[in-house]
Amino acid sequence: MRIVSKFLYSAVFLSVISCGEKRPGLVVKNPTDNDLESKPIVIKKQDLAGSGKWIAVYDENNKKLNVQHDDLDGDGNWDEIVFLANIPSISETEFTYQWNGEKERQPLKVQARLGVSKERNGTFSEVTEHVMDSVQKAQVIPQLYQLEGVVWENDKIGFRLYFDERNGKDIFGKQQTELVLDSIKGGYHKLKDWGMDVLKVGTSLGAGSLAMKDGEGKLHRLGNTPNVKYKQLVEGPVRAIFELVYPEWIVNKKTYQLTERIEIVKGEHAYRSQIKLVGPDYPELVAGVVNLKFKGKETVYKDNGGWSVYSFGKQSENGDLLGMALTIPEACFASSGRIEKDPETDNAVSDSFYASLKPENGIYEFDFVSGWELADKRFKDKKGFEDYLQKWVIMRNTPISVEVRK
Repeated sequence: MRIVSKFLYSAVFLSVISCGEKRPGLVVKNPTDNDLESKPIVIKKQDLAGSGKWIAVYDENNKKLNVQHDDLDGDGNWDEIVFLANIPSISETEFTYQWNGEKERQPLKVQARLGVSKERNGTFSEVTEHVMDSVQKAQVIPQLYQLEGVVWENDKIGFRLYFDERNGKDIFGKQQTELVLDSIKGGYHKLKDWGMDVLKVGTSLGAGSLAMKDGEGKLHRLGNTPNVKYKQLVEGPVRAIFELVYPEWIVNKKTYQLTERIEIVKGEHAYRSQIKLVGPDYPELVAGVVNLKFKGKETVYKDNGGWSVYSFGKQSENGDLLGMALTIPEACFASSGRIEKDPETDNAVSDSFYASLKPENGIYEFDFVSGWELADKRFKDKKGFEDYLQKWVIMRNTPISVEVRK
């Protein structure tokens, strides 16, 4: 039986076969020539043999893996497990599992967070659900939101979304593996021991910000949208997922509801985005990248089942080398382009290159990948960033199957 879940942040194709094995096992099959590093393996609870409260998973050497139990529908019961594994090319890698009575305490390695200060007194409390009931004005001091909005972070990189009329996405470069964005309030534009805000966004599309391309080719930023809803879905040792719902996005007098689900996984210099759009039609959505300091032309290429649109150069706020890329599955890629300035549309967009997206089965999908030279020595030259980007695309687009032996 083949089960495909499009609204998951994993490229896992899950087939469940009962083979009569006495010991429950998971056989991950990779029929391709691609070695996969730290591939997220996602398995639904209903497809596991046996019963109990929690699952422990062991590799071929009987080493216990970090397993995250995720409740994605919010009913109080976990729906699926996820763990990371290296899957060699043309291989069948076997794991075993067992049910445990108690949940093991595991350190938080990946987080999604919105800190709110209702009194605007510099003290922020985390909320897991929040509605921006009116359009929040940008950069109002004292701040309502810590770091100006939603942040998501793993051991390699951090991001934030301005939860206000700008609705831009930004990058925090990191030089330490510990989670830090829950403790930072200011002074993040200068290099610190932990890292810094490495990106100047301005009126660009930042680090994967969204816009809509109308019939005349003009871009309309996803901004000035009231009643935006934030909801943290999961966070833990492996991944964090949250959702943003924009119920009243008006473009050219047409009203759309957009839902973006963002996932960040441990060990990755990237985040993953999937988008649903409800409205009178299915227009081209645009995900963009800032182009304020980059002097060359962005690179666009197709390989390994998807498209990549990227730049690499001295474009960080600290004057360091920084690579930024959009990677898009082939079925979701429409075109690419660049815009210098567009003063004629609502929430005008400038200084960006972008990828236009089309839906596959009603879902728009892209990843945003970034490599900062002070975070990883691989990003000290363009080739190092391109090598990482190529491995990323292979990991994301290479289909695997998981056989659950009961």
